[in-house]
Amino acid sequence: MNFPGRRSFTLTPAMTALTLALAPAGASAGAHAQEIVDLPGEDRLLEVETEEVFTGQLNANGWRTLGLATRFLRRIRRSSDTSEGLLASQGARIGFDAQGRLYILDPGGLDRGRWRIFVVDPEGDLVRDYEAGGGDPEAAMYSARPAEFVVASDGGTVVADLLGSVFRSYSPVGAPKREVSFTPGDLFEGSVAPGRSSRTTEAMLAVRDTAGERVIEQVSLAGATIVRRPLASVWRASQEDVDAVAGIGFTMLMSRDTADAGSDMQFRPSVMPIQLYVPKLSYDALADGGVAFVDSSAYAVKLIGPDGELSRILRRPLRPRPVTDEVRSAQIERLRENAEARVRGYRNLTDPDEFRRQLLEAIEGAYFYPEIPAIRNLRTTWEGSLWVRRSGEEHGEGGGPIDVLAPDGRYRGTFDSEDLGDLGRYLSSGTVAFGPDGLVAYVERGWQESFYVVVRRLPEEVR
Repeated sequence: MNFPGRRSFTLTPAMTALTLALAPAGASAGAHAQEIVDLPGEDRLLEVETEEVFTGQLNANGWRTLGLATRFLRRIRRSSDTSEGLLASQGARIGFDAQGRLYILDPGGLDRGRWRIFVVDPEGDLVRDYEAGGGDPEAAMYSARPAEFVVASDGGTVVADLLGSVFRSYSPVGAPKREVSFTPGDLFEGSVAPGRSSRTTEAMLAVRDTAGERVIEQVSLAGATIVRRPLASVWRASQEDVDAVAGIGFTMLMSRDTADAGSDMQFRPSVMPIQLYVPKLSYDALADGGVAFVDSSAYAVKLIGPDGELSRILRRPLRPRPVTDEVRSAQIERLRENAEARVRGYRNLTDPDEFRRQLLEAIEGAYFYPEIPAIRNLRTTWEGSLWVRRSGEEHGEGGGPIDVLAPDGRYRGTFDSEDLGDLGRYLSSGTVAFGPDGLVAYVERGWQESFYVVVRRLPEEVR
């Protein structure tokens, strides 16, 4: 598949330094050639302490900022809570504007089927809230959630309604601006990574996995329908090597036992194959409209400009580690220990025993990629720094160290993700947003249909 204006960069997962040096230039006639940047091999340790700016809660009564006493009581409750109350809410979406205001999209979790956007100032006070369309109240709650949420620098917002097949755009004061339609499956079907905001209501970034090719695209939201502009083809594991998506997945099939609309949903999950250490595409938007991404098991961060040209590869001499028998055994045991918690996590299972059987069977037949990727995740901060999270030393799992690379690619240093507390955990799989002046926010699930948003400030050296 060929697209004008896009370069294809196929990078194998076991790429060595020599292979990287011989990578294609990725530049068309008249464009500058890519630059290989070798970063230091020794870590320069950074001490990172974050400052809590405020913590707020969204519940049936709306937004409230927690005072010192309430935050203290919450910490006590969290320390004694043995449930999964600290898992990030999978429904909420967040983002910052250039003034440091936080935008929180409640996707109907507090008022099913009616989505609202709450705007909070840098002190945690509510500025405004407004409706943002919404899903069908009769639809299953998971499929009725918005697909993506974009916050522009000026405070404009975009909400992607997957069921309605439409992007809804709102002005900085919450007034509806326009709707941009898309054909079901045209944008999100086959997507392997979440969309990324490019800080404008005119466009966003997305990834498609179609026709045997994985492509990072810029999705224009300026017209009546979406227009996709491919930026780069990236590496993906072949179907011969991998037969399903990485990780544990559940297909939630929902039905009601009775015709009563108030009856509880019954879940009949089916377990997909479990695959571990398969290199996953990780990417984020750059301040200039380009993209930073990692798509191999080597330590190689690729930078693409807004023109789709590969301009730079940042690499450290950190090799992926082999998956040994010891690693396999430890991971299988970890999955077995967590299996029962998975079963208990779904309170309305139609057949818990069958779900347990499927899960244990998938664990015993888990597929292991031959090596542990050197990089686990990649994010960019508001100021343009790259946060490159490496795999942990304990069999590649857990919170590994985070390398901080300056916007120009220089290595600033490395810090332990545990220094960030809960934020360190949410960086891998939770809902996190970076804002100006070192602001960073993350979402925590609360109790009784509520959730919390914690806002902290990062020190200058890691912004």
